[in-house]
Amino acid sequence: MAITKNRMYSFDGGCAASNKQKEYVPKSVAKKASLMLREQERQRLIEAAKRLDAQTRGAAAPENSALDRTMESEWADFRGTSYTYDAKQDTLVSGGTNYTNNGITDVKMPISAADSTLYWASKLGDGYSGKAVGCPILVDGDLITYSQRSIYRVDAVSGQVLAEGSMCEASSFAITPPTYYEGMVFVGLSGGRIQAFDAKTLRSLWVYRDEKGGQPNCPLVVYDGYLYTGFWQGETLEANFVCLSVTDEDPADTMEAKLPTWTHTHGGGFYWAGAYVCDDFVLVK
Repeated sequence: MAITKNRMYSFDGGCAASNKQKEYVPKSVAKKASLMLREQERQRLIEAAKRLDAQTRGAAAPENSALDRTMESEWADFRGTSYTYDAKQDTLVSGGTNYTNNGITDVKMPISAADSTLYWASKLGDGYSGKAVGCPILVDGDLITYSQRSIYRVDAVSGQVLAEGSMCEASSFAITPPTYYEGMVFVGLSGGRIQAFDAKTLRSLWVYRDEKGGQPNCPLVVYDGYLYTGFWQGETLEANFVCLSVTDEDPADTMEAKLPTWTHTHGGGFYWAGAYVCDDFVLVK
């Protein structure tokens, strides 16, 4: 629908009502006008998000120098993005599935128990709900996973717990794995929470608490310094899809309250809705 100075048009073809007369809008024109309006609204939202992010991050926000941003990751998120350190450019270079959200690998895996060997088993959780163990990611050669109110760094060869951190809440069902990015690890927790940790020490960095709450049933996607994910409360209840800057604005406050860059509310929420993110848009089902 578009509103001009004198008329209000409905872009579905057919008659468009106005306070003066009725006019026919061809479907081709209606479609073009609708796309133009959508693009204008998208650009308006992008600019608003940039302004809000500048306000929330602040130009003088100190960098957390304690983070090791050179840490590489063989499997950094749900779908297998990897990071290798480029010393010449002093930056992490993405690889693996490289943000495609496909989770495809050419590594050969056994297809039967006879071809498999159990090297170790470490009990970290219990059951399938809030006490369950989350799917691990692989960072700097170690596994990072979580259970109940603890996040763990586990030796991938021996199963020994190398480090443990405290989470502010348990995850609802431990459905989605943590996500790694530039020395930080992010975990989705119950009640619409996202908590960030130092990937090496598992010390808390900040906590996001969504105003609508919900279960963290969507993968956490980090792209170009921003985290994207959604929450779910029920088939008919509203929940948010959110964008967060991953910057640790206050390194001295381990429970710093993170503000969203933007949120999108949807009836029925977001359930196992992984996002594809690129420079121009976020695609989520």
